[in-house]
Amino acid sequence: MIDILIVDDDENFGQLTLERIETLAWSVAFHKGPFGTVNAIRATKPLLIIMDVNMPGLDGAAIYDLLCKQNLLRDTKVLLMSSLEKRELEAIAREHNIHGSLPKSATRAELAAKIAEMIGGRRSIRA
Repeated sequence: MIDILIVDDDENFGQLTLERIETLAWSVAFHKGPFGTVNAIRATKPLLIIMDVNMPGLDGAAIYDLLCKQNLLRDTKVLLMSSLEKRELEAIAREHNIHGSLPKSATRAELAAKIAEMIGGRRSIRA
């Protein structure tokens, strides 16, 4: 189990975000999505999924809807992270009842604050 799973088709952004989060003491993994995301979630059982919106073939909102239909988000929250304009990103999150959104341009401090808001300020200890 991990605290955070990053799902993004941009490997550079995914690895950079993974490194930023690792310094904040949460356990984190990166999945180059969108395909195979369901299996990655089943394997890692994250508390939070940070997901890109614009991915080829299957966007983040569609993946979220699929995860909900498969009842895979009972103990997991989703944070959309995208290069979309902030208001557009927030609208997508509201439309799909996604837990939160943050622009990819967010600072490390903004990312840390959003993660703490969504899953707590320190690493979770789970059985």
